[in-house]
Amino acid sequence: MAWLAHRTLPYAFALDGLPDVPVFCDLTAPDGTRWTFGDPAAPTRITGPASEFCRVGARRLAPEDTGLAAEGSHAADALRVVRNYAA
Repeated sequence: MAWLAHRTLPYAFALDGLPDVPVFCDLTAPDGTRWTFGDPAAPTRITGPASEFCRVGARRLAPEDTGLAAEGSHAADALRVVRNYAA
């Protein structure tokens, strides 16, 4: 689910009329391993619990109610528009 949410960010940005910018996600899986998606050199980064990223993408949890950290000029937008499904 986390991979899908990251993979659909270009679509989510387009739906919101935003530019498609590279986003790097460095997430902590439930078992403590790291899941990374995207280019580590991307200027926009999202870090934190994978479970919370998935729930934000499913529209079950607001980004501000999570432990996710958003860095970069488009990180807040990415968390606002991310989705695990096509709208």
